[in-house]
Amino acid sequence: MAATTTVVRGKNTADRELGNSETNWIAAVETGTGITLLGLLFARRFTRSSLTTSLRQLLASHPRLRSNISKQLNGKNFLFTTRTADHAAEDPVVSQISLISSAADDEEEELEDDDESEEASKEKWLKLLEDEMNTPFPKEKPFAVFDMKVYELPENSSLVVFRFHSAAADVASTSPVARQFVDLLYRQVQLEEQEQEQDATAQEKKKQTTCVSSESAAAEGGQQQEEEVEDIELPALEKAIPQGQAQKPIWAHGVDTLGYGIVSRKHAYLPFDHTNKPRKSRLIRASLSPKATDDLLQACKKNNSLLYGAIEAAGLKAAADMKKVGKRGEHYGTAVLLNCRNLLEPHILESHVGFYHAAMMKTIHVSETESFWEVAVKCTTKYNEAIKAKKHFMDMGDLNALMVQAMRFPNLTPSGSLRSTLLSLTAEPLYQDLGPSAMHLNLTDHLVCTSNHGIGSCLAIFYFIRDAKLEFSFIYASPLFTRPKMQDLVNSILSYLTVE
Repeated sequence: MAATTTVVRGKNTADRELGNSETNWIAAVETGTGITLLGLLFARRFTRSSLTTSLRQLLASHPRLRSNISKQLNGKNFLFTTRTADHAAEDPVVSQISLISSAADDEEEELEDDDESEEASKEKWLKLLEDEMNTPFPKEKPFAVFDMKVYELPENSSLVVFRFHSAAADVASTSPVARQFVDLLYRQVQLEEQEQEQDATAQEKKKQTTCVSSESAAAEGGQQQEEEVEDIELPALEKAIPQGQAQKPIWAHGVDTLGYGIVSRKHAYLPFDHTNKPRKSRLIRASLSPKATDDLLQACKKNNSLLYGAIEAAGLKAAADMKKVGKRGEHYGTAVLLNCRNLLEPHILESHVGFYHAAMMKTIHVSETESFWEVAVKCTTKYNEAIKAKKHFMDMGDLNALMVQAMRFPNLTPSGSLRSTLLSLTAEPLYQDLGPSAMHLNLTDHLVCTSNHGIGSCLAIFYFIRDAKLEFSFIYASPLFTRPKMQDLVNSILSYLTVE
């Protein structure tokens, strides 16, 4: 069989200056918030060749993952400098991949006092993910916005970990990356298995029968490559807001910024445990059964509430119960993150990696005596009103300014804790369908979360729909909050979401 030309479908994007939101995330990540993780757990091992080839093809498709953040010559502004798709094979992220052995008898890491019993029982791969979530990106510029590690675990399993800097990729970016990588890896595994078969049966036919598809042929180093490159636009979020939707007079910016500052002083938070100790992000996982998930979705429809409203209400009610606020209630601040890709001009495809989330801050009064669904409807109504008023665009600059002030002057936040709200969560769930390739590769579990021990909320809630189940990653700062306290809060949240 004659050699087949390899077609590499790559995407390029121009270097550009970071927008205000992206620039803020550089500072936020340095405080400890905004390191996004995607962990893929497989009940098998992979060769380094299959992993590097799959990663190279993934990078060719996503220019932002090939980016570095560097400083302009003036030393003030930051730039995305992006390697072209034809240099994906030379990307340092590819060349630095290593298979890290993680033996079952590794020495136990030193744990916070309040976390010992829970951490001891936590699965090994979740401990590794927590470690990666608490490993900072470099402060020296330039630095890569993305990296990947592979851990070889006991019982012939492996963990693939992707780390994203939030200036370059929001939580929604993890879904297309996960599915595409799993598909690419499956094709490489198929190719390797075919090659092994050929070696066993007919050595002389090896080079003639290894091409099964244009993608899998990329593993043949001796084949000639033909690049198909598409230029795509990945503008800063602020540059893609439809005309007129973010405009407000200068005096209005001042009034709104002052208003947010005054209102935030009324916000109540969870009681702090240790404010002076170094912090790490900790993870609590939870899920509802398929039946409980369906019951909740049906109850949301019946009560005219969004799923987001129900989850937010569960968090607020759980906090009110924990603090025993009674009839008087308290004002709580929440931050909701909205994926704006389909609201921008030009539209940004859901498959494109970048930071395209806008935050909205809300203040909601909650008492113990209010019913759960009353609060859920209140949360939904406030969210709908904010969307209708274009708050996600109109107030973007004001919230960025407040975020900068809080990071510069932590004492402006309660007890210098850098807590800005009680809760933070996305407006919609991520749908985690990784397709049939995941089953063929024995993918047993996967997880997405973002660090939250710098500037941020008391509890960050990431929720997903997978296999008809509602799954959660709850992230909190430890030892600012103890694990028993946060586990009790999560248990209370789940009890509200379990509709009887």
